[in-house]
Amino acid sequence: MVRSRTIVKVWLALLALGAGCVKSSTSPSSTLVTGYLAGVQTLAGSQTASKESGAPPAATGGPAASVSTISSAINGGSNLVTLHSTSAFSQVIVSAANGSATAPAMADTWGAPQAATGTPASGYYRLVLPSAGTDQTIVVSFGQTIPFPEFDLQFQLVAPGGSVGSPAAVHTSLLDAGIGQVQVTASWDLLTDVDLHIIEPNQNEVFWFAATSATGGVLDLDSNQACHLDGKNTENIRWTTNAPAGPYIVRLDYFDRCNQTANTNYVVTVHNGSSTTVFTGSFSQNQADAGNLGAGRTITTFTHTASSFATGLFSAPASAEASAGPPSAEKIRISFKKD
Repeated sequence: MVRSRTIVKVWLALLALGAGCVKSSTSPSSTLVTGYLAGVQTLAGSQTASKESGAPPAATGGPAASVSTISSAINGGSNLVTLHSTSAFSQVIVSAANGSATAPAMADTWGAPQAATGTPASGYYRLVLPSAGTDQTIVVSFGQTIPFPEFDLQFQLVAPGGSVGSPAAVHTSLLDAGIGQVQVTASWDLLTDVDLHIIEPNQNEVFWFAATSATGGVLDLDSNQACHLDGKNTENIRWTTNAPAGPYIVRLDYFDRCNQTANTNYVVTVHNGSSTTVFTGSFSQNQADAGNLGAGRTITTFTHTASSFATGLFSAPASAEASAGPPSAEKIRISFKKD
């Protein structure tokens, strides 16, 4: 599903964004990998990673990893990660460091592979793949309270014989977006305009044209509006507290392909109380529809039960009232001219 690339391409210029506020500082020496990561799985979800304690394994001459992913994240979101090597690998090790590594200076807007120099978190995830190969796309899901505004994701490949490759690091920036009892995020792999829509129990629809709801629903991150590319490739809708009880519909719309010719691949993460579910899929270039109210494909439906669910755990980086703001006049013109 995801385009294979042979080098790490990190959009440093596009993603040099202001770091989101996070919870109070955490001592690097006591940070666990679960502070950054909530899970790792194969694209189809057929295999999930096991969480292991201690430091990631030392390199023993195994496959070298090339990594392609967006170099930003939000609390509670997920990213698609494409891994490539010139030799076969059957396992993937995913770990994190606190982000004191400095991204390399480049003459252009592309990043490059780098060694992580931050303090590593304790623990890591080991994903055993269904079969060995030289290319694999995985889903990396993030915790809802990432302790640093910048951090390094580290990927190691393990050969079928057990030799472990050196870590390849992606310096990652935390975007400003809120979390909540109900939170839905979408991220995608190309510079295209993809829109997240949620229909709440009262049938109101939260999306780019109506970013806030009377019930407290907020679209607080809206990316690549009308192909004004910001490189975030992520959208987020959440009810920080008191999410209405009842059925929700999650839809994802391919608004504009922004001159891209390859498929746009996406991952949607749904937090419903203490339950988290991940969905993946793809849009082809001819599915862009400049959609507005009611547009998009249904990703999932779920029912939220109002409760006293751990509201104290949530300290949203943005104000509870903050939103992505009004849609651009250009996006409105494009969408309603289509009608």
